[in-house]
Amino acid sequence: MIVDKFNINIKNNRDKLIEFLNTQDLNFDESIDTCLVIKDNGKIIASAAKSGDVFKMIAVSCEYQSQDLVAKLVSELIQIAHSEGIFHYFIFTKLIYQIHFESLGFNHLVSYKEIGLFEMGHPQFDEYYNNIEIIDNNTGSIVMNCNPFTLGHRYLIEEALKQVDYLIIFIVEEDKSFFDFKTRFELVKKGVSDLENVLVLPSGPYIISDVTFPTYFLKTLDNLAEYYTNIDILMFEEIMKKLNIKKRFVGSEPTDKLTAYYNQQLTKNLKDRLIVFKRKEVNNQVISASLVRKYLETKDFDKIRHLVNDFTFNYLKENF
Repeated sequence: MIVDKFNINIKNNRDKLIEFLNTQDLNFDESIDTCLVIKDNGKIIASAAKSGDVFKMIAVSCEYQSQDLVAKLVSELIQIAHSEGIFHYFIFTKLIYQIHFESLGFNHLVSYKEIGLFEMGHPQFDEYYNNIEIIDNNTGSIVMNCNPFTLGHRYLIEEALKQVDYLIIFIVEEDKSFFDFKTRFELVKKGVSDLENVLVLPSGPYIISDVTFPTYFLKTLDNLAEYYTNIDILMFEEIMKKLNIKKRFVGSEPTDKLTAYYNQQLTKNLKDRLIVFKRKEVNNQVISASLVRKYLETKDFDKIRHLVNDFTFNYLKENF
């Protein structure tokens, strides 16, 4: 059977793919850049797709699962990825296909219910963190987007440092924020440069990324959020083991439903290893990066001045 590239921009094709995925209890993903299908007598019997380095929407009709169509589809996706310069990739898939992926060389990372996350290529999980020095002291961690860095972020960092000897700050690396990663990363590094025992690192592909938690960037709370949230948290638990991290710190979330849900799941999984701080307020208002961006739209720098440090403020004044 032949693997075909499938143009989902054609409505009829899209409708047929959605209908097939529904029979497999899968949702159509808008973010894909490549879609492959296998047909029998004009009917879709297997599908696979990718979004960058993430392979998804992999399914085979029950009556064809003995024909190893998964291997055909994934092998084709790997060739396409290689042609795009991608040599490290992830797969979200049902665990019923685990044996197929492991036979192709994929390594299992974590699973939640019937869904597993697998990877292949280099650097893989263990290799990615090998260059980070493991601290034997009481080490804590924070994951931040910092879009941009505010006095609220600084407050959370200072409070965390009161409870640990060493703090690792992971900055979300996915470039889907108003401020690009390079800018956000530099503002954080400058914003904590006076603090001792603080290490600022890129989050990489294993923390709140399109791999582990794409719904984070969509800002929607739906049935997929449970899966992506828990996959992300399970991956972070592996990072905690790898880097000897004892605690994770987060700020309370009074407004954003998805982040509040994420914090609830963190509490459920990490239990007493998670510390939640009440977020810093100014003039009875929670300091947030979204508030800074709101004032930035109207160039209200007088209000921004009370929400950010000198480094961030000067950057905003110079660039906006």
